[in-house]
Amino acid sequence: MTLDGFSSHLNVPSAMEAFHRHKIFIVKEEGDASDTNQPYDQSVAKSDKANIRHLLDSTRTKLGNVTQWDLIAVCIIALKKVKKESWIQSFRKVNLHPDFRVSFHEWLQKIQEKIETGERFFKERANSLFDALPAVWRNMTTVQRQECIQIIDTMKADAGVSESIWNCKNNVRKLLKHVPMDDIPKIRACYMVAKESPGVIVGLDSTVNDDALRERGTQVDCFKEF
Repeated sequence: MTLDGFSSHLNVPSAMEAFHRHKIFIVKEEGDASDTNQPYDQSVAKSDKANIRHLLDSTRTKLGNVTQWDLIAVCIIALKKVKKESWIQSFRKVNLHPDFRVSFHEWLQKIQEKIETGERFFKERANSLFDALPAVWRNMTTVQRQECIQIIDTMKADAGVSESIWNCKNNVRKLLKHVPMDDIPKIRACYMVAKESPGVIVGLDSTVNDDALRERGTQVDCFKEF
């Protein structure tokens, strides 16, 4: 089952227990993370939501209480109402329609204005790799970041060869001491960055020298293992 990152889709312990009990794997899709899903996020998603809102209003008026089976029926009907023009337009917007696709270089030129806007946003907001990390990481103390990394290192060491480290029996709950449940996926990404650029552990970019690290009151040697 795939879900987007909306909090109410994830923070339902009873549902998560049922999925775990029946061995149902849950895949959480991060916003704008997959180019293969971007066509749907264009015109089609807008049509879906508009149709679903209209149908739900009608369903509630006639039935009162709406069951999960009613919701499934509503979604099926809403999907059938999407016109083919919406799909064509969606795929063309992201250069994935096979009949209208242009080369990557030509496509970059076409969306140059959007690329410049994105780069300007990053340059204005982030002065280093640390600045680009999520707020949950930046708001931690250096000690808290170290502990999170040590916890994940232990989880990796304890996991079997074919076993995911992100499971209940692998003490993933220990991270909740420092990180809200919603932010666990973000910490996973921060962990990967910290492994490549240890400077983000102390709030610095990976390009700083040892003297700069010591000025922050932290011994460099204790981070070399990361």
